[in-house]
Amino acid sequence: MTTTMMMMMMMMMMMMMMMMMMMMMMMMMMMMMMMMMMMMMMMMMMMMMMMTTMMMI
Repeated sequence: MTTTMMMMMMMMMMMMMMMMMMMMMMMMMMMMMMMMMMMMMMMMMMMMMMMTTMMMI
């Protein structure tokens, strides 16, 4: 194997690693966003329940 081939392979590996890292970061961001949305929804539901109970009383 020549040096050029080795260099090319190394570059390819680096690119693949970078892509994988980017994908992982995107997935993490998506998960965080989903979690935030879920939390907001839960909070809204709780507030609604509290309001209804207050009204009942």
